[in-house]
Amino acid sequence: LVGGFLTFFGGRLFQSPFATDTPGGISGGFTITGAVILVIGILHLLSGIFVWAHRSWARYLGLVLGALGVLLGIAGFLGGTGQTTSQQFGLVTGLVILAAYALVLVGLIMGGRHFRKERIQ
Repeated sequence: LVGGFLTFFGGRLFQSPFATDTPGGISGGFTITGAVILVIGILHLLSGIFVWAHRSWARYLGLVLGALGVLLGIAGFLGGTGQTTSQQFGLVTGLVILAAYALVLVGLIMGGRHFRKERIQ
């Protein structure tokens, strides 16, 4: 959430004070990226809160976000296989993201029975 907020409003720092009202350029790209990160962060927060409240829709949202996070971790891992320091940092970051999302994904899959409604007979 903080990253999305800073990216969203940080894009304004790159805007020239003498710019016209036409959007675009670096500032527009940062604003769009920040908005996307902010929305994903809010979805993560909602899923996390409502999983603790035993809502099945939050579990499904967590599964989708977890699967996307695992894919992001794999992409970061594959992108960080070079010899430079920045590529090795990408490798470590990709592994951390992959491990964290995989743990969440496995936990939500294994805990599926917990979210089923019990039928009283």
